[in-house]
Amino acid sequence: MRLGQAWGTIRGVIRQEFSFAGIKDIMGGAGLPVQALSHLQQGSSGYISKGQLMDAIDQVLSQQLPDDQDRIVAACITDAIGQRPQVKASLEERL
Repeated sequence: MRLGQAWGTIRGVIRQEFSFAGIKDIMGGAGLPVQALSHLQQGSSGYISKGQLMDAIDQVLSQQLPDDQDRIVAACITDAIGQRPQVKASLEERL
């Protein structure tokens, strides 16, 4: 199984452990083209949920080549664990 295919499992941990802005930072740092998510913002002009953000990330990630998906998901995992070491245990339980 390719690492990119594990995103469906990983996304729940990311959604639970990080804030809206934190998720965007992690995904941008991982190489996801976050300019495709720039219209999604939490603020006074309207409420965008983390679920909506994750759905948009799913869509953008699915448009990437499989090797790029693998690279992005691997970088996402590395960054998430670097920021919050407890994420490793959550990921190990699910994967």
